[in-house]
Formats: sequence, C-alpha cells, structure tokens
Amino acid sequence: MPVKFLNRILKIKQHQAPLDKGVLEGVYLMECKGLKKKELLFNDGTPSILLMPHQDDKVSISINAQVKEFHSAWVSFGELHNTYMEIPPNLDYLVVIRFKEYAFFELFGMSPEAFANKPIFNLHDFVNHSVVDEILKSYALEDPQERVRFLTTYLSGIELKDSYPKLLKDIVDIIGKQDKPLSVSDLSTIFKLPINEKWIQRSFKKYIGIS
Repeated sequence: MPVKFLNRILKIKQHQAPLDKGVLEGVYLMECKGLKKKELLFNDGTPSILLMPHQDDKVSISINAQVKEFHSAWVSFGELHNTYMEIPPNLDYLVVIRFKEYAFFELFGMSPEAFANKPIFNLHDFVNHSVVDEILKSYALEDPQERVRFLTTYLSGIELKDSYPKLLKDIVDIIGKQDKPLSVSDLSTIFKLPINEKWIQRSFKKYIGIS
C-alpha cells in the first residue's frame, strides 16, 4: 500500500483495541486526497487486500520498472522493492483489509512460498472462492463506510483451527504491539523462557513467509 497509508494505519492502531478473535487485524477506509500521481508502495509484513471504489476499476503498478495492471482488488504481502502505484485520476478512496499473519494463508488455502517471487496478486487468483466472493460483495454497497462495516463484520467472524504454534502466534502479537525491533534475547525475557533463534527463523519462513 502507499507508505502514507501505512503510516496512517499505524497511528490508528495505537488508539484501537486489537481484535482478539478471527483472522482480521483491521479494515481501514483511506481517503486518497494528497496522494501524488505515483506513490511508493510498502508492506510491513502484514498481508493486505486493497479494494478500489468500483469493481470494474483497474490500477497500474510498476514493479522494478515493469508496469502491470491489476483488477479492482489486489493482495499485497512480502517484501516490495522499487514498487509504485499509478494513482488514477479522481480516485476518492481505497479500502484496506489487513489480516493476522498466521491466519492469512490458511484462510485462502495458499502457501507462503506462493509469494516468494510475486508479492502482489489479483484477488481473483485466490482459490478460496467463498471468501473472495464475500469480499467482492462489498462492491454492492455504495457507501464506503458501509463497505468497511460489512467487511469487518464478515471477516472478524471467521475463526480457523489453531494450526500454528501458540508460541509463534504470541511472538507475532508481541512484535506487532512494539514500536521498535525486538531481539531474540528480548523475546526470551518477555516470555521468561529460552527461545531458539533457529526455531524462530524456520517458523517465520514456514508459517508466515517472511524472515
């Protein structure tokens, strides 16, 4: 997402209680006033879906100087390098859906490896069509605030099996609440138990897809 949006979302999160259940981190309505014609995209490691105002909208994104066109809804995850979004004229807003890292891949039936060399997907490429269809239903609502409420209600109600190590989930939650990087030693102190650095590296790669 545009770096400006990420900064706004991080400020909003400071004043919101985290969602304890479901797959959702949050749904955000981002007004596009003040954006340049070309905006740098960045991902902080949180899987995100970005929705344009209308289902027939398209957007051009430049990835390492190669311009690609995406549909009205696209997914971003993993590291983005030299990636820019061409802001369409008269773009009023984007809806940003951010998911809990350890729930995202199970929800959509995908492996983190799918994003290794392709950090941006069209939402239509996903295989869990029931979830995709429900997300796309939000386009029937003209009021963007109603879209946010619809998506929040639906996605926050989805609960998955606890297929990820509880310690990994707790570590991700702790990292997400911090405003500075944590070392393995810091985590060991917080959890009051020895944490193996190699285990953390393997678990993050296997379950979340990032180091």
